[in-house]
Amino acid sequence: MQHRPVRTLAVVLLSVATLAACRGRDERGAPLDTGGSAIIGGDVLAPGPLLDTAVTSADTLDSSALAAVESSSATEIAAGELAAKGAATPAVKQYGVQVVQDFRELEAEADRVATELKLPSRPAATSGEADTGIATAVRGKTGRDFDVAYLDAIVRAHRTALQTLDKAASANNTPKVDSTLARARRKVQQHLDQARALRAKL
Repeated sequence: MQHRPVRTLAVVLLSVATLAACRGRDERGAPLDTGGSAIIGGDVLAPGPLLDTAVTSADTLDSSALAAVESSSATEIAAGELAAKGAATPAVKQYGVQVVQDFRELEAEADRVATELKLPSRPAATSGEADTGIATAVRGKTGRDFDVAYLDAIVRAHRTALQTLDKAASANNTPKVDSTLARARRKVQQHLDQARALRAKL
């Protein structure tokens, strides 16, 4: 089954940071009146071709937010497939199967929302970019050693995914995109809690 194109976590974080920088505020947090100009990195840019490329559109904002969902989904799916194939403990194997199922559904939802909103396509991430080090952590390990290394790595990856989704949710997204982000965050948190519980039993 083919996945929707995804954006790497690093790209998403950079996009969110750029969006925040584009919203000029004074020292009290109020929007600055720049007479149609934009503030980028503390400098006021006059309207023109440079401003047109510097200011992030609402479509790009939503696209970046959905990229966070898709990137997190790609990481979860890759990790879940590792557990389903290599875990020694039946509970860890089942965990992997459930993770893959949940995040394939989320990928489909992000795809559907992007189509409905006619958003720009998102660049594809490679499988290595989606891995976030989980495959490296379990390489060459078997049995209980695999399960322990896998769960430790998946906990770290889930923490990173939550931070990424929270940053994406802080932007001014449309309601449909916010709903997808919220669902993705709930799933990541649920899987994080399950991974911690499984790890405590090993």
